[in-house]
Amino acid sequence: MHVGNEMKAVWKRFLADETGVTAVEYGLIGGFVVGAAALGATALSNSVESLFSFVTSFFNRF
Repeated sequence: MHVGNEMKAVWKRFLADETGVTAVEYGLIGGFVVGAAALGATALSNSVESLFSFVTSFFNRF
């Protein structure tokens, strides 16, 4: 029975330990920021591409 109590104590300590939680949270936030930046860059690149196409077609008329 001693091993069972010892194992229970190990699990209790493991579940109560919150070290590293903040690092995980910052990692998740960083991942979301990078994902949003990637989506924004994609949307912006489409707009810039259409602008350059318009300018090119405008100057090709001359």
